[in-house]
Amino acid sequence: MKNLIILLTFLLGFGQVQAQLKCNAPMEEAKFRRAVLGLSVIGQGAAFNQAMRSFTSSSCLNSNQIQRLAALYRDPEMRLDYACFAQSYTLDRQNYARLETLFPSMDMRDAFLGCIGELAPPPPPPPTPIGGYNGRIGCGCPAGPHKFMEVKNMLTSYNNSITRMDVAEQIIPRNCFTTAQIRELAELWSNSITRRDFLYMAYGSTFDIDNYYKMENMFSNSIMRREFVEWCMAR
Repeated sequence: MKNLIILLTFLLGFGQVQAQLKCNAPMEEAKFRRAVLGLSVIGQGAAFNQAMRSFTSSSCLNSNQIQRLAALYRDPEMRLDYACFAQSYTLDRQNYARLETLFPSMDMRDAFLGCIGELAPPPPPPPTPIGGYNGRIGCGCPAGPHKFMEVKNMLTSYNNSITRMDVAEQIIPRNCFTTAQIRELAELWSNSITRRDFLYMAYGSTFDIDNYYKMENMFSNSIMRREFVEWCMAR
């Protein structure tokens, strides 16, 4: 019962303050220790994994703190999956490779270093997700289905559209998407103005940017459709 009270207290306090993701310093140590305590009383499994990811994506953490969180996973494969996921949210990515010490085998260490880009494998040729596409390229390599669904599920988990936009502003610029993927993400916002703001923000993270203007049909208002096309043509 005591552990349950601690966990509920942590989660309630966490939900009130974590909407603001923009930060310049990691979470203070006392608060972080309370968070670790709350997370550690959750049984290993899907609920634990979801709680870890939600906390990580909504907090200001350095690589040392993420390393301590990753160590909570007993399953090395789940630990690897979490460590690869959490790299997008660390404040000091230059130190992130040291998390390789969390993994017992060389194969797992190589897998970890590979997923964070430290092995620097030869880059694959940019895919052409839209058949025969030969227009301008905005970003190098669009997210695959797994990465895209991870981003979409993360955004979907936020019911508040303002908070969802705050999270999108942190995640979208760190990735690359096709216009079809951006369209699917934009549909998470029903308000036309907020949807427009999302599309403007996501433009620079789009692979096939010459197709971007085609999303004008996401707006029912003819003025907004015209303004969107004009905005795209001016890029």
